[in-house]
Amino acid sequence: MNKKVSKSTALIIIVFVVIFFLCSLSGSISVSLAVACLCAFPVSLAIFIIKTLKKQKSKSYLISSIVLVIAFIVFLAAAPNTKNDEELETTTEFTTETTTEETTTTTVTTTTTTTTTTTTTETTTEATTEETTGSTTATVDEYAGFAGVRYSLRKQVIADLQKAQKQYHVGNADTLSLMQRDAIVLASNQWLSMANSNEERSYIDVATEFYLRFADAAKAIDEYSNRTSDTTSKAMYKAQADDFKDRMDAIVDSFSMCKSISDVNNVYNSMYDLSRQIRRFNW
Repeated sequence: MNKKVSKSTALIIIVFVVIFFLCSLSGSISVSLAVACLCAFPVSLAIFIIKTLKKQKSKSYLISSIVLVIAFIVFLAAAPNTKNDEELETTTEFTTETTTEETTTTTVTTTTTTTTTTTTTETTTEATTEETTGSTTATVDEYAGFAGVRYSLRKQVIADLQKAQKQYHVGNADTLSLMQRDAIVLASNQWLSMANSNEERSYIDVATEFYLRFADAAKAIDEYSNRTSDTTSKAMYKAQADDFKDRMDAIVDSFSMCKSISDVNNVYNSMYDLSRQIRRFNW
């Protein structure tokens, strides 16, 4: 009988010790004792029931079962202190990790912003390059047809000359404002404000002289047409004046076809010669 009791008791002790040892390897002592009591309790209770059914002495196993329950409760109550420490450590670790993650996120965001700025800079640089290239292309195109002088400047000069040409007719040179020196000087100053190079300034100098000679030729034609009041002679002078005007218009038209400063000088010389020829007729 004593041997059976010893074996039963030994079984309970063995279960308790083994469970405690295993749990203590990875957990706290309080938790390990609580788990050991919890595991030994069913063994003790089973022995108590078996012995009670066999009508053997079982009071000691009942007591041991109660003691195990009480011990379980006590150790379990003590366990939260250790658990709180673990939770505190876990919370600290979590906070540290969170802070680290937030710092990392901030760093990444900053890097992204920097990258975006760089991209914007590159885009701006590319856009500027494209615009510059476009402007260069436009400038090259403007010089096409006349070396050293832009088309926009030549277009303005030609437009002013053709405007005066269109408004002039035989007999109104003295009253036409576009044929007066002040208007010519004003137009010349406007052209100079558009000039960007010495070549363009040279072109404007010759164009201004051409405009002055053009106005002088128109006034010479008017003087020639008014040389006589005789009806018969007047018709003859009028016909000659119209011929002079046609020649003058042809020279003005040829100015717009010039492709070099040399061509402009040649056209100027043609207008100069025509003006002198008309003046000789007036003598």
